Amino acid sequence: MSKPRGSRYILGHLSYSDLATTLQEGHQAVLVLNPDEPKARHEVSKNVKAAFLKAGRYCELQSQRILVESDAPGVWKESHFLYVTAHIKCPSSAQ
Repeated sequence: MSKPRGSRYILGHLSYSDLATTLQEGHQAVLVLNPDEPKARHEVSKNVKAAFLKAGRYCELQSQRILVESDAPGVWKESHFLYVTAHIKCPSSAQ
């Protein structure tokens, strides 16, 4: 039996390398981070950037705080959306 792909930091089964190689230029993916992992935003940001660089591409990251319902009804936890925008060239910095 094969090991499920994905990261414990992201809700769903998503591979960083799949994201880096299949997301088209200028398109944006929205990742929902695991609220049970306190370092999820840091770890996912680092891993996504590394996967894009390994694929010879670049990405821009933005995050937004959200609330997600936990397993207990009526109990909410803070999490994040991480927006990943793919680029072939390094995006120029705003001047």
